[in-house]
Amino acid sequence: MRTISCLQSDLQGVGVEHHALDCLVHALQDFGEVWEEVECMLASSKYVWMSNMTPLEPGGNLVILGSGWGGYSLLKKLDTSKWESVTLVSPRNYFLFTPLLPSVTVGTNEPRSIIEPLRKIVMKKNKKTGLQNTRYLEVDAKHLDLARKICYCEDITSIKATDDLLEVPYDKLVVAVGAQPNTMGVPGVLEYTHFLKEMDHARLIRKNVLDSFETACTATSDERKIELLHFVVVGGGPTGVEFAAELRDFIREEISQAYWEVAHLAKVSVIQSAENILNTFDAAISRYATDHFKRIDIEVVKNSRVKAVEASAVVVQDMATKEEHRIPFGVCVWAAGIAPRPFTKDLISQLKDCQPENGRLLKTTPYLEVLGGKGDLFAIGDCAGVAEPELLPLAESLFDEADINKDGKISFEEYEVIYRKIRER
Repeated sequence: MRTISCLQSDLQGVGVEHHALDCLVHALQDFGEVWEEVECMLASSKYVWMSNMTPLEPGGNLVILGSGWGGYSLLKKLDTSKWESVTLVSPRNYFLFTPLLPSVTVGTNEPRSIIEPLRKIVMKKNKKTGLQNTRYLEVDAKHLDLARKICYCEDITSIKATDDLLEVPYDKLVVAVGAQPNTMGVPGVLEYTHFLKEMDHARLIRKNVLDSFETACTATSDERKIELLHFVVVGGGPTGVEFAAELRDFIREEISQAYWEVAHLAKVSVIQSAENILNTFDAAISRYATDHFKRIDIEVVKNSRVKAVEASAVVVQDMATKEEHRIPFGVCVWAAGIAPRPFTKDLISQLKDCQPENGRLLKTTPYLEVLGGKGDLFAIGDCAGVAEPELLPLAESLFDEADINKDGKISFEEYEVIYRKIRER
């Protein structure tokens, strides 16, 4: 099966012209030298944003929210013996290797092969340290009481001891709750499409894909069969592209034999709002993926935005002409990006004096300390982002210093003076 992870190796040997880039590099060489000096100044301890950074110091009660890449990796590498207690909180009691979820939808990988039970790693930690100070709670974090340093959690299991929220106290807390699928506010997404972010999503997609073929075998009209066997993927990012490729291979290699009477009617389409699929990757990778999709008959509907989703069709608008049309489907998978979880948005609102207005991520220092968290909160993963230093005040200061004659302009001679001063610092 062709996957995104092997694109780089496939591109080895492809020639890329560098002359344009070389010209740009030469043109900006002087500025680059100055910028290196500016970066050194930014890293100086005299800047408050750097001097206030404090790493996660061991001791007390540590709570980790989330069992995804951030939370799981932290727990695996953490020396739990240096803490009074370590509590991992997550509604999902296993780590999920999400890049392989598309392969689960078509049976290339079994579900159990891409998960790691959390209690297994907890047991290893306790056995290694000889302490019983590490535990896992299958609950969902709902709210933080920053003043009392308590995380309120909801029991999401089918058998509950109480309907009251569980109080989990902490001294240090790491937010690694990840993100949720982004519906973009499009009506019908929640009701009529499938996400591909959890194991249950993959299982349900596989079931509905097979059901579409089963139903197509009993349909009386070719038009209905074509509708049932049209599989639409919204989003041309890594998840959408990987799933579309896996599904196309599944249809060609296995479905074509099991459902030989209708398999020739199956079609896979990817709807992408940008000009190219994988548009955040290197252009060569994007071109390769596009060419590969052409070879295996996957249609890419570019520069198009989904305006609504109906029970058996998506309403798509051409971004250039603004014309709308319906695309029928049997199964629609929504892979159009991520959005912050309610917990993240609630925490951002509590820290609004230190977090960007209408922010979608918890802003942190380079040590992943949450801004406004008073040294007790850290964040990692899709719910967080490192805050960039504000360069405007520094730029204004450099301009004022360089403008010796105060005429509001910087001459070449003034530029040379400030350039020498920066290099001397």
